[in-house]
Order: sequence, then structure tokens, then C-alpha cells
Amino acid sequence: MVQAVEARARATLDPDARASISGDAIRVDVATTPTQDELALFTAAVGDTRSFAMREVLRTLQPGTRAFDRFDLTCRAGRDCVGSDLRTQEIVLPSDTDDPSGPRYFLGPQLIDGSRIEHAEIARAIPDGSSWAVELAFSLRGTVEFEEVTTQLMGRQLAVVVGNEVMAAPAVNEPIIGGRAAITGDFTKTEARSLAVVLSSDPLPFPLEVVAQPPPPSEDTVSGG
Repeated sequence: MVQAVEARARATLDPDARASISGDAIRVDVATTPTQDELALFTAAVGDTRSFAMREVLRTLQPGTRAFDRFDLTCRAGRDCVGSDLRTQEIVLPSDTDDPSGPRYFLGPQLIDGSRIEHAEIARAIPDGSSWAVELAFSLRGTVEFEEVTTQLMGRQLAVVVGNEVMAAPAVNEPIIGGRAAITGDFTKTEARSLAVVLSSDPLPFPLEVVAQPPPPSEDTVSGG
């Protein structure tokens, strides 16, 4: 498993990446801090579906309010959520990752994770439309949990989180039975397919931890030559 993670890290993050067991996690050492796109690609390559979660939207924080100023973003550049054990914690994520100064979601603990997804596939958001969606099929256990969660959250919002991004935060109008759901948004076909790959992957038995370890200075740098 460690060798497989290392190979994927070298292909997506750093050709000299090193992977090792660190406590109860697989640690990946790289030379520089990866970008969000690089982390997403690496996560998809190793199949860590724990990057997917459903959480209750406890509150929407609007810019210019005291609540907005009080709650900083949990995950951002230099402080990423990938590999972090935040499943039982409340977190704050931007409503739009391209605009971290915009509204934020204050989210409750994780309610459902990617291990409950049996299959994901792409479909057009609306017939003959230009945008795409990702349709989810839950496992038997996931179907039961999803129905329970949507029953409990009637009249409230349920956020769909992948990595550090809130993909959607729809209001729950009624219990959803049958074990099927869809993530809709302004996805291109390529974006939808990439998301479906991530959600269809088998979860790793260990959490991942990516650590930037800059290489030591060369002898010329040390000597000032």
C-alpha cells in the first residue's frame, strides 16, 4: 500500500516524493506545498474517498458581519484538510473556493462519508443542457444512513463537501429514499468525470498526510559560493 501511494505521489506531486507509515496515517513527504489542484489529482489517484463528506450547514456567514470575522476558514492554502481527521469537528469552508472573501459555510460534523458510495457516474444536469452532474448510488448501509440524515435535516441545508470545496448545499425538503442522489453544479463534462472517479474509488485503510519538506541547501548555498 505504501509503495502504491508513493508511486502515485511521484506521478502527481513530486518525482522525489517519499511515503511512509506515520502513526495511524500514511505520510507523504514532498519538496514544496502542493496546490489544491495537485492535491485533488493525487487524492483521486490513490482513491481516498474520505475527501467526500455530507455535513449539515449550521450557519451561513456573510462578509461584513461579526460572525464572519470571528470564524476563520478551517482549510485553505498552507492549511489543507486533505488527510486531516476533521470528521467529528465543525469546520468553516468558503461557499466559493475562488473567492475566499465571500460568504462562508459553518458546517457540522461529518454525517456520511465516501465509503457509503457504491457507484458514481456522470449525467447531464438537464436534458440537452451544457452543464453536467454526478449521480450517486449508495450502498445498502449508505442508503439507510442517507434516508435517516435527510429525515433529520428536513427544512435545513445539507452540504456536499469534496476535499476543501462545498460542491452543493441544497435544502432538504423531504426524506430521500432509494439510495440515489445527484451533485449538481456548473460542471463541465471533464470536471464531472473527475469527480465521479474520486467518488467511485475504494477508500484507503489509512488517512493520508502530505508534508512539505524543502530539500536541504546545496553546499554552494551554504558556503556562499
